[in-house]
Amino acid sequence: MIAPFFVACALLSSTAAVLDDAVTPPMGWRSWNCMLNDISQIRIEQQIDAIVAHIGGDNVSLASLGYNRIGIDGGWVCSGPASDEPCVCGGVNGSYHNSAGNPVISSARFPNMSALAAHAHVKGVRLDWYGNSCNCAKQEWQMWGKASANGGNVASDVATLTSIGFDGIKVDGCGPAHDIAAWVRALAAADGRPLLLENCGDNTDGQKTGPWTWSVPRPQDVSGDGPCGFHMYRVSTDIAPQFVSTMYNLQQMIPFLPHSRPSCWAYPDMLQVGNARLSDTEARTHFAAWCITSSPLVLGHDLTDAASTARATLIVSNTRAIAINQAWYNRSAGYVLWTSLELFNASAEAGARGNRMHTVTLPKEQVWAKVLTATETAILAINLWNQTAHNGIAVDLTVLPGIVGAARLTDVWSGASRVVHAATFRTAVLPPHASDFFVVSPA
Repeated sequence: MIAPFFVACALLSSTAAVLDDAVTPPMGWRSWNCMLNDISQIRIEQQIDAIVAHIGGDNVSLASLGYNRIGIDGGWVCSGPASDEPCVCGGVNGSYHNSAGNPVISSARFPNMSALAAHAHVKGVRLDWYGNSCNCAKQEWQMWGKASANGGNVASDVATLTSIGFDGIKVDGCGPAHDIAAWVRALAAADGRPLLLENCGDNTDGQKTGPWTWSVPRPQDVSGDGPCGFHMYRVSTDIAPQFVSTMYNLQQMIPFLPHSRPSCWAYPDMLQVGNARLSDTEARTHFAAWCITSSPLVLGHDLTDAASTARATLIVSNTRAIAINQAWYNRSAGYVLWTSLELFNASAEAGARGNRMHTVTLPKEQVWAKVLTATETAILAINLWNQTAHNGIAVDLTVLPGIVGAARLTDVWSGASRVVHAATFRTAVLPPHASDFFVVSPA
């Protein structure tokens, strides 16, 4: 028997689409995790072609599953060739804006950005940009910052974005264009097309005067109902290709999940699924955690690399997992159902290179939940520790809506179902970093 929720979502692979107003968590790909600054028009065009390429039968592609956004990250400001490091910006006094305040796009890397946007649109893909860059941020502050308030060139950046034909922008928190409200206003007054806005640390942290540094919003800054101006917002440090990093970032979602909602999604950074440093077990847990917390699903592996794409596709193409991510019922973006009181310390990496370290404290075991319908709930039980959970993880299913006595469990990865006693359920043995991902419904 198939859970009714999955029956309702059975056509996901042929109908999924990311709405420009982000009614559901946005899905797509961004360049930073796998390319850093080493990007070019050719490389991004290859990713566009790869995301619409068939990955299996029935003409299924990553784009048709919902991953239909491609994001260009920071390297567009670097004036040298794509492999050139460090990044040197081509604007006035080492900034990435010219004397008129217009952004200077590297002609060596992107000879015709408008043509790239047109290529994406022909393929049915949305192309997103990146602003308030961390590249050349010091020069930007010196040239365009203000001593006690916001600077930058928000209006000219948005004018360039719309003239090229971009469909959205990720605004970082490094440069002087540090006023997310100004970006919201500028995009709202743009050319009438719906444009996606990601707030990546462009917050004031409650301070009334600047200059400000990179920071996540406070939960009270994103509370309320309806849109919050930006469509998705970072709640964590930069993710690294390490399991501990993914689980640390996951914990940062906890205070924001009561406020995460359509057009205002909390986001613990891009996915590291497909990165060789994560085992398949770790990658499944990582992806399931992003799904059950309604996080935007932004791929970060090189879509043209056969090995990483093959590994990632087995996980990120699971339509049951995607359906859980995209579901929105009764204001439930996900929550912690139970967390172990036994804790452990671990060294967490940060950043795409994994070159920043900090010590974190994590629970050994944790159970997450997301309500899908009046009688169905997704459950993710995780063994975060580096030792096997030989007794599994106990989950009292009777606390879930609509569950009394027996319960039917539908495995998200395989689709197999079984009936269990709801009050005494315990997962199977969970090896280190493994998880059990299933939907609970009445038996």
